[in-house]
Amino acid sequence: MNYEIKEEGVNIIEGEKIIFLTFSEITDISREVDKKIYYSSDLVYFINDLIRAEKLPKTAIFNHDYFNDLLNKYSDLRMAAECSWNECLEKALMNVNYNDYCYEMTAEEIKKAIIDNKTDYYNVNTGDYVFCYNEDGAIAVYSNISIDDAVRISSECDTYWADTLGYGGYIYDKPDEYFKNNNSGVWVKAQKAIIDI
Repeated sequence: MNYEIKEEGVNIIEGEKIIFLTFSEITDISREVDKKIYYSSDLVYFINDLIRAEKLPKTAIFNHDYFNDLLNKYSDLRMAAECSWNECLEKALMNVNYNDYCYEMTAEEIKKAIIDNKTDYYNVNTGDYVFCYNEDGAIAVYSNISIDDAVRISSECDTYWADTLGYGGYIYDKPDEYFKNNNSGVWVKAQKAIIDI
């Protein structure tokens, strides 16, 4: 395989086949490779160590938005070749604040997030897992889920926590009945775990 650098990109020559990639595409490919390295190597262990050392909360393992932004920041630093992977991750952790991905919402805000946006949420303080139950806007609530149980459920589920929890949630056909008394605490998106802990 040979390479030929052009003004706007690189020709990759393999036998008689020539593939042209712009510099932007090469950057995207490098980032994807970096992500694969991230998800399959020492970086995963590093994140696990941070959680075990309580430098990151356990809920970080199912907070996709946080991990994606952390990974993108890390990748940007690595692309710029500013530091070793360990130093880059440390810098990324300083720049991407986990608390920005945990939400204190009013009753209306959390209702909109769950029903209108069809996003499942977990309340770190109350242990409630809430999701939209049907197209009519009813919600289902599973209560008293500890953070350790939330971590386990997020690791065991296929996609949604409800798949693992099965029957047992309480259905509110009128969600306001729930939200008028449950509108405090910190909410995080309830998603499948990114890594096992």
